[in-house]
Amino acid sequence: MLFSTQLISCVGDLIGLREFETNLTGNMATIKEQLNTLFAKITAGTVTREEGGMLLGDLVGKEEAETLKELAYMVENPPESVNRKTVFHTIVLARNKAYVPLIAKTLDSQDEELAIVAAEELSRLHTAEAVQALGEHLRAETCSTRKASAAALARGCGSNGVQLLREHLLESTQALYCDTSAAALLQAGRAGIEALIEVLVCGKEAPVNSAVEALVKAPGTVLVSEVRSLIDALMLAGDNGDPVSTVALLKVIASLGGAAGKYEGFVLAFEENLSSLVSDEAGRTLAAIRT
Repeated sequence: MLFSTQLISCVGDLIGLREFETNLTGNMATIKEQLNTLFAKITAGTVTREEGGMLLGDLVGKEEAETLKELAYMVENPPESVNRKTVFHTIVLARNKAYVPLIAKTLDSQDEELAIVAAEELSRLHTAEAVQALGEHLRAETCSTRKASAAALARGCGSNGVQLLREHLLESTQALYCDTSAAALLQAGRAGIEALIEVLVCGKEAPVNSAVEALVKAPGTVLVSEVRSLIDALMLAGDNGDPVSTVALLKVIASLGGAAGKYEGFVLAFEENLSSLVSDEAGRTLAAIRT
């Protein structure tokens, strides 16, 4: 309690809000009044967003429900002369997990910049609630929301993020959802590449096609390092009699050109496959890797 009192007094002195001193003796300004004054000061340039974030962290610790309610309203209906982005960016700078629901709601914003900031902040918080919110928004109707959420999971949530993207990709049946998660996995380094190769052997057309599209765009040096994994997956798909996965893997191997040439013998095994789709693709792959 002593720390909280000192913090309020310090911030009050900093921004010249004498009511903060009065608050401590009983005449508490409402949360709405404090927030209105704070954002007016930030807009005027007498308080930084970082300083405002410090105060928001204290307010939500003392009056969580009221603070969240007022800020949720202000994000949609900012005070006069206050930019909506100012309100949201100050909330982000509070770095407080209590604001996760409010930040997650902003993922649905039509403002792509705000959606990206919201996603990046959630990935920094590293809480189960934040990661869950990002995962849920992989199914958002808005493309910018899906892309921002997927990218944040891939770049900022480690193995948990990669796993969520992989699972979402495997569970999806529509290309627009699959494409977003597959493209994001390319941003997760080797773990993302390995996840995409795993998806290639699932036998489901939509996720497999999206994985192929992503992998053929991967930097050559990255994909070449995984060529043995691709060949192993190709042989597994062949053993399983899975034409969808087999054709997909042949396409990815073909994209490597001569770098996959030493594995020509493995591809030859599919040249006379009973499936014309597989045999035709094997012929195209052989032509590509022999160059």
